[in-house]
Amino acid sequence: MLTFDTFELTGFATADGVSVPPGEYATHNGTTLRIRIPQEKVDIMSEPPQNEQSWSGVEVGRYEAALEAIHGAIGAYSALIAQEEAKDAPDEQVIEEARQGRRACIRRREDLDPTDATQVAQVRTEFSALAETVRASHR
Repeated sequence: MLTFDTFELTGFATADGVSVPPGEYATHNGTTLRIRIPQEKVDIMSEPPQNEQSWSGVEVGRYEAALEAIHGAIGAYSALIAQEEAKDAPDEQVIEEARQGRRACIRRREDLDPTDATQVAQVRTEFSALAETVRASHR
C-alpha cells in the first residue's frame, strides 16, 4: 500500500464517481487532490519522436508476457511468505529467502530491456518456471 501526504493529478479525473475539472479540488478517502491541467498539450495520436522506438503489437505482447511471468514469481514468493508467517512456528530462513527471491524478481523486472527480444523471451521462460518451482515448494 502506498501512502501520500500530497497527490497531484494532471488532466481530468473522477473522485468517488464525480467528474472533477482541472483547477478544482476533490476529496477521496480522506485525501485532498488538486486536479491541474498539464503544462503542455500532448497528442497521443502523433508519431513518436525520432529518438523513440515504436513497438509492434507482437513485441508489446511478448514484453507484457515476460512481465506477467515475473509478477507470477513475485506472487508465488508472496504466497510462500504469507503461508510461512501464518504457521505457529514460522521458519524465518524460509521467509528471508523468499523475500530475497522477491527482491531479485523486482530487480530483474527493472532491468528488463523491452527492445531485447532474446532477453524478453529468456525472462518469460525463466520466471514462468521459477513461479511453478516456488508454488510447488509450498504445496
